[in-house]
Amino acid sequence: MEFVQSFHTDKGGHRKSNQDSLAIVKAAAESGETLLALVCDGMGGYAQGELASKYCVTKIVDWFKTRFPSIVQSSADKDWRNAVQTELDFLIKNINEHLVFFGREHDIKIGSTVTGIIFWKQTYLIFHAGDTRAYLFTDRLRQITADDSVVAQKLSEGKITEEEARNYEKKNVLTNCVGVSSGVTVKFYIGSYYGRECFLLCSDGFWHNLEIEEMERYLQPEQICTERDMKMHLEYLTNLCYERGERDNATAVGIKIQ
Repeated sequence: MEFVQSFHTDKGGHRKSNQDSLAIVKAAAESGETLLALVCDGMGGYAQGELASKYCVTKIVDWFKTRFPSIVQSSADKDWRNAVQTELDFLIKNINEHLVFFGREHDIKIGSTVTGIIFWKQTYLIFHAGDTRAYLFTDRLRQITADDSVVAQKLSEGKITEEEARNYEKKNVLTNCVGVSSGVTVKFYIGSYYGRECFLLCSDGFWHNLEIEEMERYLQPEQICTERDMKMHLEYLTNLCYERGERDNATAVGIKIQ
């Protein structure tokens, strides 16, 4: 199977810099091609968010290039998932420790979300901390990851409604991310792909002002045949966010399985 992938990122008109970072990396192992896609959002309201998100991306990409091919070559088909989860969990917790230490040394708070996906042999593995999101389009678009945020927690507990969640004053407060506290929980999601699916990774600046039906309309697999198609649709949706008043950076990565 082949991948059609592209991205769009924009700092918007209200931020001096883009604190989002992303990566799309292909690697070759002996038995096939694999792909990593990653979106990290430096924390709004925290100093050095751009540094934190870039550090996360750099360390994870380095791991993917150097370790992932050897893991899948030395593991059985099912075992690679366990090995990758173990190494990614250790890696992201190590990144967290370094960022916490850096913040304490410089008397700043520094943090980032992390949402990434690895494709290998018709299996996808998503790793996640924060409120960047992963979506999957098969017959419809659905959110795979669960937000690590105060508003998502209250919503799941039934303490607020969907409408109240949209305007909740603490909607940007996270309960789990990288670099802010001594502990981080990495969540993993595993599934299969068979061809013609679309995956979307995006920061909260992208999804805040979009209805899932709108994203679904522009990410239907049959509409995306080339990387240019993917780029145009992601750019259109990003512009729609800003037309509706979004003030944060917005980043989206799209991958279609051919």
